[in-house]
Amino acid sequence: MPDQFVTLFGYERSLSYRNGHRNIIDTERADRPIPITPEECATSSGRFLYDALRKQNGIATSPAAAPSGCITAYPAKWADHL
Repeated sequence: MPDQFVTLFGYERSLSYRNGHRNIIDTERADRPIPITPEECATSSGRFLYDALRKQNGIATSPAAAPSGCITAYPAKWADHL
């Protein structure tokens, strides 16, 4: 839309593989970042992250790919998103 600027409330959430980098976008400015727990670091983030996102009506997106087409050094496994 010409002459329009839209901002998103979000942040990058970073763990090592298999949890990886995910950009989190919230629908409410008041939503707080989802804490990273020791349990989440030891297993897949899906069980922890996506339940929390549902409660906040938030979404997770992939960070931008590098010019070579490779995702960052900490890729995320997206198979556990259900």
